[in-house]
Amino acid sequence: MTGNSGIYMMIIVQPLSRERSTMAINMTKGKTVNLSKPVGVPDGLIKLHLDWEVGRDENDNPVDVDVDLGLLYELKDGTKGVVQALGNSFGRLDGPPWFKLNGDDQTGATSGEIISAFYSHAEEDVERAGVFAYVYRGAHSLKAAKNARTTIYVPGLEERVIWHGEHNTRYCAIALLTNTGTGFDVRMDVKPISGGIIRSGHRKIDRHWGWGMNWTPGRK
Repeated sequence: MTGNSGIYMMIIVQPLSRERSTMAINMTKGKTVNLSKPVGVPDGLIKLHLDWEVGRDENDNPVDVDVDLGLLYELKDGTKGVVQALGNSFGRLDGPPWFKLNGDDQTGATSGEIISAFYSHAEEDVERAGVFAYVYRGAHSLKAAKNARTTIYVPGLEERVIWHGEHNTRYCAIALLTNTGTGFDVRMDVKPISGGIIRSGHRKIDRHWGWGMNWTPGRK
């Protein structure tokens, strides 16, 4: 996607292991924390990892719930857009928008979905980024995505885990990353957002953070 309209792009990254570090820190809704890379730590990837578990129905049959990770970005030059599987807007690491989605996990049975950016590029070129998740198909709310969580990885810091699987809504505005000039502040919103795909849900996510983009229907 380019400019301030709702259109889209493409790409791929190494998946993270599904194993979680025992040192991960669970984050609290409503708090803002500074997740700046410590001085002296080499450049590396910021990773936003959405993961969930395959649910089961009353007969213990697996239920596929397709949850998508999305990221609204605003660059320092004013460019706004979205990185997500919907519309094949996968982004890129080596140029604008500097964020890249690894792929589209449609069941929760593989490695989840990961949006990555090199810390140095994000610090130099990104003004802010809003992280969100939504159910594309298979259920009417995120509650059906068992143990849904997004983990934030920053070079030199412990993992931060944000849990967001208990909402009875299709969308969740997870966190807002803001460039402070010397790193990033991350506000844990974890706000449930009601609405259907694109026509209302994406627009409500947009309004929540004041992005001001024009949205059109897409598919994947």
